[in-house]
Amino acid sequence: MSEKNDKIVDINDELLDVRVSMIKKELYDLCTSIRETIDENKSYLELIDDKNFKKWVICNEIYNMIDKNVDFYRMTYFLYIECNNDIEKFISLYDIEYELDKNNNISGIKLITLE
Repeated sequence: MSEKNDKIVDINDELLDVRVSMIKKELYDLCTSIRETIDENKSYLELIDDKNFKKWVICNEIYNMIDKNVDFYRMTYFLYIECNNDIEKFISLYDIEYELDKNNNISGIKLITLE
């Protein structure tokens, strides 16, 4: 039998905005540093297998989703706190799924939450 622990993160909107802005800054900095390690001459199929490319895409997808979805915005803060403010641990909670077109080029990317 498993016991479910529900946690409520009580934070006012102003503080939430400040904290999420800090998380976004960390994501942006991480994205920038990862981008420098990705070889621009790789094919689409090589990029799909590249761990740095995958991490870069995950960072970008999280960064972009924060402003598009209020629930994701709050969830970002909660998960980041659960990861002890560790951005690497935080992004490891996510994965991506690539959609390929008939020519095996990346036509879409879907962010998946593993937690």
